[in-house]
Amino acid sequence: MNIDDIETRATTAAEEWDVFATRFFDSDDVTKIYSHFSNLGGLGMKQISGGGRGSFSRARFVFTNPDLLENLDEQEFCTVLCVENSDACVWPNMLDSIGVKIGNVGDVLVFDKENIVYLTVTPDVAKVCTRLLPKELKGAGVTVSVLTEGESIPDGGELQEMEMQRLDKRTQK
Repeated sequence: MNIDDIETRATTAAEEWDVFATRFFDSDDVTKIYSHFSNLGGLGMKQISGGGRGSFSRARFVFTNPDLLENLDEQEFCTVLCVENSDACVWPNMLDSIGVKIGNVGDVLVFDKENIVYLTVTPDVAKVCTRLLPKELKGAGVTVSVLTEGESIPDGGELQEMEMQRLDKRTQK
């Protein structure tokens, strides 16, 4: 994370009445970014985590002119996907295998009993996930759908860390 680059791009967006959205960051970087930018005048900032949950691990930020801030719609910067009927997998590795970078992914919540996973992603990769995940995931009848306005991620679930893991291919034979 380069906080100076974020500040330059955020300030430019605010001055030009434009919008600048960051990638998703882990909780440590979220705290640093929020504390750095929360007191800067002339800069509107919105923290977006998605899913309508109060608690989150990863988030992204949207910067603009303060006068435009109230008109920002979170759904323009964050999409929540519901993946049903998939077998367990290491989500960061699975997403990387279909070309989705970790910076485009927020929280991944796994509900093992219901066999459901909720993924928070940037809107530009939602279509890729919707098309490719059913082909790549193991399980019968895997479906991927977008949560619509008014729907939210239920409480509970296990948060999966968004770090690439080394997989032992010998156990997969």
